Amino acid sequence: MRKFRIGISIVLISLLTGCGNSTNILEELPQTKVDSSDMDNQNIVGELDSEDTAGEETVIAGQEAHAEQADDIAEEAAGADGSDEEDILYLKPCTSYQDIMDNAYEVIIADVMTDIVLGDELFGDVGIREAKIGRDTNEALSAIGYTFYDVDGNGIKELIIADTGEGVWNNNRILLMYTLCDDKPVLLIDGWARNSYHLLNDGTIFHEGSSGAAYTDYGIYRIAEDGNSLEVIFYIYSGYYGDSISGWFYNTTGEQTYDESEIVEFEDEGVPWNMMEDYIAQVKELELTFFAEFKENH
Repeated sequence: MRKFRIGISIVLISLLTGCGNSTNILEELPQTKVDSSDMDNQNIVGELDSEDTAGEETVIAGQEAHAEQADDIAEEAAGADGSDEEDILYLKPCTSYQDIMDNAYEVIIADVMTDIVLGDELFGDVGIREAKIGRDTNEALSAIGYTFYDVDGNGIKELIIADTGEGVWNNNRILLMYTLCDDKPVLLIDGWARNSYHLLNDGTIFHEGSSGAAYTDYGIYRIAEDGNSLEVIFYIYSGYYGDSISGWFYNTTGEQTYDESEIVEFEDEGVPWNMMEDYIAQVKELELTFFAEFKENH
Protein backbone atom coordinates (compact mmCIF):
# COMPACT_ATOMS: atom_id res chain seq x y z
CA MET A 1 0.00 0.00 0.00
CA ARG A 2 1.63 3.23 -1.17
CA LYS A 3 1.94 6.24 1.07
CA PHE A 4 2.57 9.77 -0.09
CA ARG A 5 4.07 12.78 1.61
CA ILE A 6 2.63 16.26 1.88
CA GLY A 7 4.13 19.23 3.66
CA ILE A 8 2.27 21.70 5.80
CA SER A 9 2.69 24.30 3.06
CA ILE A 10 0.31 22.39 0.77
CA VAL A 11 -2.35 22.21 3.44
CA LEU A 12 -2.08 25.82 4.55
CA ILE A 13 -1.70 27.38 1.12
CA SER A 14 -4.76 25.51 -0.14
CA LEU A 15 -6.85 26.53 2.83
CA LEU A 16 -5.79 30.15 3.00
CA THR A 17 -6.75 30.81 -0.63
CA GLY A 18 -10.44 30.80 0.31
CA CYS A 19 -13.55 28.67 0.74
CA GLY A 20 -14.01 27.73 -2.88
CA ASN A 21 -10.60 26.16 -3.44
CA SER A 22 -11.09 22.77 -1.87
CA THR A 23 -10.45 21.22 -5.29
CA ASN A 24 -6.88 22.50 -5.10
CA ILE A 25 -6.25 20.13 -2.21
CA LEU A 26 -7.59 17.22 -4.21
CA GLU A 27 -5.32 18.12 -7.13
CA GLU A 28 -2.27 18.13 -4.85
CA LEU A 29 -3.06 14.76 -3.31
CA PRO A 30 -2.83 11.51 -5.30
CA GLN A 31 -6.21 9.87 -5.64
CA THR A 32 -5.26 6.54 -4.08
CA LYS A 33 -7.80 4.68 -2.01
CA VAL A 34 -7.38 2.33 0.89
CA ASP A 35 -8.41 -1.15 -0.18
CA SER A 36 -11.48 -1.99 1.85
CA SER A 37 -10.69 -5.70 1.51
CA ASP A 38 -7.66 -5.18 3.77
CA MET A 39 -9.73 -3.66 6.51
CA ASP A 40 -10.01 -5.56 9.74
CA ASN A 41 -13.26 -4.35 11.19
CA GLN A 42 -12.97 -3.89 14.88
CA ASN A 43 -15.43 -2.68 17.44
CA ILE A 44 -13.81 -0.55 20.06
CA VAL A 45 -15.80 -0.72 23.20
CA GLY A 46 -14.97 1.42 26.19
CA GLU A 47 -16.01 -0.14 29.40
CA LEU A 48 -16.43 1.85 32.54
CA ASP A 49 -16.12 0.12 35.83
CA SER A 50 -18.89 1.02 38.17
CA GLU A 51 -19.48 0.36 41.77
CA ASP A 52 -22.78 -0.14 43.46
CA THR A 53 -22.85 1.97 46.56
CA ALA A 54 -25.10 1.46 49.49
CA GLY A 55 -25.23 3.12 52.85
CA GLU A 56 -27.19 3.08 56.02
CA GLU A 57 -29.91 5.72 56.35
CA THR A 58 -28.66 6.52 59.81
CA VAL A 59 -25.05 7.30 60.62
CA ILE A 60 -23.38 5.49 63.48
CA ALA A 61 -22.38 7.96 66.16
CA GLY A 62 -18.68 8.69 66.17
CA GLN A 63 -18.11 8.02 62.43
CA GLU A 64 -17.62 11.67 61.56
CA ALA A 65 -16.27 11.07 58.07
CA HIS A 66 -19.34 9.09 57.10
CA ALA A 67 -21.61 11.73 58.58
CA GLU A 68 -19.98 14.50 56.54
CA GLN A 69 -20.31 12.42 53.38
CA ALA A 70 -23.99 11.80 54.07
CA ASP A 71 -24.56 15.53 54.55
CA ASP A 72 -22.89 16.31 51.23
CA ILE A 73 -25.02 13.76 49.40
CA ALA A 74 -28.18 15.08 51.02
CA GLU A 75 -27.35 18.66 50.01
CA GLU A 76 -26.78 17.65 46.37
CA ALA A 77 -30.01 15.67 46.24
CA ALA A 78 -32.11 18.41 47.84
CA GLY A 79 -34.13 20.57 45.48
CA ALA A 80 -34.23 24.35 45.43
CA ASP A 81 -37.16 24.27 47.84
CA GLY A 82 -35.17 22.26 50.38
CA SER A 83 -37.07 19.05 49.70
CA ASP A 84 -35.49 15.66 49.18
CA GLU A 85 -36.48 15.63 45.51
CA GLU A 86 -33.68 15.72 42.95
CA ASP A 87 -32.99 19.14 41.42
CA ILE A 88 -34.06 18.96 37.77
CA LEU A 89 -33.90 21.71 35.17
CA TYR A 90 -36.39 21.43 32.31
CA LEU A 91 -35.37 23.42 29.24
CA LYS A 92 -37.85 24.78 26.71
CA PRO A 93 -38.11 23.65 23.07
CA CYS A 94 -36.04 25.82 20.73
CA THR A 95 -38.55 27.59 18.47
CA SER A 96 -36.59 30.85 18.30
CA TYR A 97 -33.19 32.37 19.04
CA GLN A 98 -34.71 33.77 22.22
CA ASP A 99 -35.54 30.24 23.43
CA ILE A 100 -31.93 29.19 22.86
CA MET A 101 -30.53 32.16 24.76
CA ASP A 102 -33.00 31.56 27.61
CA ASN A 103 -31.90 27.92 27.81
CA ALA A 104 -28.22 28.87 27.76
CA TYR A 105 -28.75 31.32 30.60
CA GLU A 106 -30.60 28.72 32.69
CA VAL A 107 -27.78 26.21 32.20
CA ILE A 108 -25.14 28.77 33.19
CA ILE A 109 -26.85 29.68 36.46
CA ALA A 110 -27.69 26.05 37.33
CA ASP A 111 -25.48 23.93 39.54
CA VAL A 112 -23.11 21.81 37.46
CA MET A 113 -24.59 18.67 39.05
CA THR A 114 -28.16 19.59 38.11
CA ASP A 115 -30.00 17.00 36.04
CA ILE A 116 -30.96 18.76 32.80
CA VAL A 117 -33.85 17.64 30.62
CA LEU A 118 -33.62 19.07 27.10
CA GLY A 119 -36.68 20.48 25.42
CA ASP A 120 -35.59 19.03 22.06
CA GLU A 121 -32.51 17.91 20.16
CA LEU A 122 -31.73 21.43 18.97
CA PHE A 123 -30.05 22.40 22.23
CA GLY A 124 -26.72 21.04 23.42
CA ASP A 125 -25.79 21.71 27.04
CA VAL A 126 -22.43 19.90 27.30
CA GLY A 127 -20.21 22.76 26.12
CA ILE A 128 -21.87 25.31 28.36
CA ARG A 129 -21.68 23.03 31.39
CA GLU A 130 -18.00 22.39 30.71
CA ALA A 131 -17.34 26.12 30.35
CA LYS A 132 -18.77 26.69 33.82
CA ILE A 133 -16.49 24.18 35.56
CA GLY A 134 -13.99 26.03 37.75
CA ARG A 135 -16.01 29.25 37.64
CA ASP A 136 -18.66 30.56 39.96
CA THR A 137 -21.91 31.69 38.41
CA ASN A 138 -20.93 35.35 38.06
CA GLU A 139 -17.63 34.44 36.43
CA ALA A 140 -19.39 32.15 33.97
CA LEU A 141 -21.97 34.83 33.13
CA SER A 142 -19.12 37.25 32.39
CA ALA A 143 -17.15 34.76 30.25
CA ILE A 144 -19.87 33.16 28.09
CA GLY A 145 -21.60 35.37 25.56
CA TYR A 146 -23.59 35.45 22.34
CA THR A 147 -23.65 37.37 19.10
CA PHE A 148 -25.66 37.57 15.88
CA TYR A 149 -23.36 37.43 12.86
CA ASP A 150 -23.95 36.65 9.18
CA VAL A 151 -21.23 34.04 8.75
CA ASP A 152 -21.82 33.16 5.09
CA GLY A 153 -23.08 36.54 3.87
CA ASN A 154 -26.51 35.28 2.78
CA GLY A 155 -28.40 37.93 4.75
CA ILE A 156 -29.35 35.65 7.65
CA LYS A 157 -27.53 36.28 10.89
CA GLU A 158 -26.39 33.18 12.75
CA LEU A 159 -26.65 32.99 16.54
CA ILE A 160 -23.27 32.10 18.05
CA ILE A 161 -22.77 31.28 21.73
CA ALA A 162 -19.08 31.27 22.63
CA ASP A 163 -16.67 31.03 25.53
CA THR A 164 -13.84 33.44 26.26
CA GLY A 165 -11.87 31.05 28.43
CA GLU A 166 -8.25 31.26 29.48
CA GLY A 167 -5.64 30.39 26.89
CA VAL A 168 -5.49 31.77 23.38
CA TRP A 169 -7.15 28.77 21.77
CA ASN A 170 -10.06 28.75 24.23
CA ASN A 171 -10.94 32.34 23.38
CA ASN A 172 -13.97 32.71 21.09
CA ARG A 173 -14.51 28.94 21.17
CA ILE A 174 -17.96 28.22 19.75
CA LEU A 175 -20.26 26.29 22.08
CA LEU A 176 -23.38 26.54 19.92
CA MET A 177 -24.12 28.01 16.51
CA TYR A 178 -27.52 28.26 14.81
CA THR A 179 -29.00 29.62 11.62
CA LEU A 180 -32.62 30.15 10.61
CA CYS A 181 -34.72 28.25 8.09
CA ASP A 182 -38.30 29.44 7.64
CA ASP A 183 -37.76 31.49 10.82
CA LYS A 184 -36.97 28.32 12.81
CA PRO A 185 -33.55 27.62 14.39
CA VAL A 186 -31.29 25.05 12.77
CA LEU A 187 -28.36 23.71 14.82
CA LEU A 188 -25.05 23.96 12.95
CA ILE A 189 -22.48 23.46 15.74
CA ASP A 190 -22.62 21.80 19.14
CA GLY A 191 -19.10 22.14 20.54
CA TRP A 192 -17.24 21.19 23.71
CA ALA A 193 -13.64 20.83 24.90
CA ARG A 194 -12.72 17.75 22.83
CA ASN A 195 -14.91 18.85 19.93
CA SER A 196 -13.98 22.49 19.45
CA TYR A 197 -14.87 24.96 16.71
CA HIS A 198 -13.59 28.44 15.89
CA LEU A 199 -14.84 30.89 13.29
CA LEU A 200 -12.03 32.22 11.09
CA ASN A 201 -11.81 35.65 9.51
CA ASP A 202 -12.65 34.34 6.04
CA GLY A 203 -15.95 32.82 7.19
CA THR A 204 -14.68 29.25 7.34
CA ILE A 205 -14.77 27.21 10.53
CA PHE A 206 -11.83 25.31 11.99
CA HIS A 207 -12.55 22.14 13.93
CA GLU A 208 -10.31 20.12 16.25
CA GLY A 209 -11.51 16.95 17.94
CA SER A 210 -10.06 14.09 19.91
CA SER A 211 -11.33 10.84 21.34
CA GLY A 212 -7.95 9.75 22.71
CA ALA A 213 -4.20 10.14 22.28
CA ALA A 214 -4.17 8.21 19.00
CA TYR A 215 -7.41 9.61 17.64
CA THR A 216 -7.35 13.26 16.59
CA ASP A 217 -9.09 15.03 13.73
CA TYR A 218 -8.80 18.45 12.11
CA GLY A 219 -11.18 19.98 9.63
CA ILE A 220 -12.08 23.14 7.77
CA TYR A 221 -15.79 23.70 7.14
CA ARG A 222 -18.10 26.34 5.70
CA ILE A 223 -21.85 26.82 5.70
CA ALA A 224 -23.27 24.97 2.70
CA GLU A 225 -25.14 26.70 -0.10
CA ASP A 226 -28.44 25.51 1.35
CA GLY A 227 -27.57 27.63 4.40
CA ASN A 228 -28.69 24.92 6.80
CA SER A 229 -25.67 22.64 7.19
CA LEU A 230 -21.88 22.57 7.16
CA GLU A 231 -19.85 21.19 4.30
CA VAL A 232 -16.28 19.92 4.43
CA ILE A 233 -13.39 21.68 2.72
CA PHE A 234 -10.58 19.68 4.28
CA TYR A 235 -10.49 16.84 6.80
CA ILE A 236 -7.68 14.69 8.23
CA TYR A 237 -7.75 12.24 11.11
CA SER A 238 -5.43 9.82 12.85
CA GLY A 239 -6.25 6.22 13.61
CA TYR A 240 -5.59 2.57 12.91
CA TYR A 241 -6.60 0.66 9.79
CA GLY A 242 -6.62 -3.04 10.48
CA ASP A 243 -3.57 -4.49 12.20
CA SER A 244 -0.86 -3.07 9.97
CA ILE A 245 -1.65 0.54 9.03
CA SER A 246 -1.65 3.49 11.41
CA GLY A 247 -1.20 7.18 10.80
CA TRP A 248 -3.11 10.04 9.19
CA PHE A 249 -5.90 9.83 6.67
CA TYR A 250 -7.50 12.43 4.40
CA ASN A 251 -10.91 12.86 2.81
CA THR A 252 -13.52 15.51 2.08
CA THR A 253 -16.47 13.65 3.59
CA GLY A 254 -15.73 14.59 7.20
CA GLU A 255 -16.26 10.98 8.27
CA GLN A 256 -13.67 8.58 9.64
CA THR A 257 -14.28 6.00 6.94
CA TYR A 258 -10.94 4.42 6.07
CA ASP A 259 -12.08 2.89 2.78
CA GLU A 260 -13.00 6.36 1.51
CA SER A 261 -9.78 8.01 2.68
CA GLU A 262 -6.26 8.49 1.44
CA ILE A 263 -3.16 7.82 3.55
CA VAL A 264 -1.18 10.95 4.34
CA GLU A 265 2.43 11.00 5.49
CA PHE A 266 3.62 14.42 6.59
CA GLU A 267 7.21 15.55 6.05
CA ASP A 268 7.33 16.67 9.67
CA GLU A 269 5.69 14.31 12.17
CA GLY A 270 4.81 17.24 14.41
CA VAL A 271 2.82 19.06 11.73
CA PRO A 272 -0.68 17.71 12.47
CA TRP A 273 -0.59 18.56 16.15
CA ASN A 274 0.87 21.99 15.47
CA MET A 275 -1.81 22.92 12.94
CA MET A 276 -3.86 24.68 15.60
CA GLU A 277 -1.12 27.24 16.17
CA ASP A 278 -1.29 28.26 12.51
CA TYR A 279 -4.95 29.12 12.86
CA ILE A 280 -4.83 31.10 16.11
CA ALA A 281 -4.04 34.30 14.25
CA GLN A 282 -6.98 33.67 11.91
CA VAL A 283 -9.68 33.26 14.59
CA LYS A 284 -12.32 35.97 14.32
CA GLU A 285 -12.73 38.19 17.37
CA LEU A 286 -16.45 37.95 18.10
CA GLU A 287 -18.26 40.97 19.52
CA LEU A 288 -20.10 39.14 22.27
CA THR A 289 -22.87 40.26 24.57
CA PHE A 290 -22.15 38.42 27.79
CA PHE A 291 -24.86 36.64 29.74
CA ALA A 292 -24.13 38.91 32.71
CA GLU A 293 -25.86 41.62 30.71
CA PHE A 294 -28.53 39.18 29.56
CA LYS A 295 -29.22 38.46 33.25
CA GLU A 296 -30.16 42.11 33.88
CA ASN A 297 -32.94 41.91 31.32
CA HIS A 298 -34.04 38.34 31.99
